[in-house]
This record gives sequence, structure tokens and C-alpha cells, in this order.
Amino acid sequence: MPATAAFLECRARPATLVTELIQRRCRPGLLKMRRKPIELPPAVAKAFIKDMEAFFAEEDRLKRDEIALRQLHVLREHQGPREQALGLSDVKAMFLHMRNHR
Repeated sequence: MPATAAFLECRARPATLVTELIQRRCRPGLLKMRRKPIELPPAVAKAFIKDMEAFFAEEDRLKRDEIALRQLHVLREHQGPREQALGLSDVKAMFLHMRNHR
């Protein structure tokens, strides 16, 4: 059955009989839930910015990694249980992204 015919078939069914499976077939992504961004307390967000500035001011790579690791631990404390775990490279990428968009 062509995609157009399948879509029309789904639209013709009464809404009370449409199951989750049919809804997904008619409109992929309809039932996807949006992920809520991490909400940081203001003090934690300010500490993140302060560490980001220290990260770019530091020339020693080991100390830069320590700064990023400190923020990684803080961000992991505020992550939800179902969210994908952050890594050190993710924190460094956030630092770079925020540096370029500040």
C-alpha cells in the first residue's frame, strides 16, 4: 500500500479507535516526548561560567581536564536518571560552544 493511501486510511478511522501503533504509523514522531533540559540552580550555573573562564585561561592541559571533570561531576548530579550520561568531551564541547556564543 502506498504511503499516501496508508495515511488516508489512518485519517478515515475514528479517533476513539486509533491505537498508539496506528498513530505512530500515521504520523511518525507524534508520540515522542520532548526532553526537558537540565535545570541548574543559579549558583551552579554561575560556578559553571566561572569554571569555563578558568578553563580557557589555563594553559596546562591537565589542569584544564581537572576543571572540566569538576563540572562533569556537578552536571551529573543534576541529570535525570533516563538521560544519556555526559562525558568529559561533552563538558569540553559545552565550554567551547558557550565561549563562541557568549
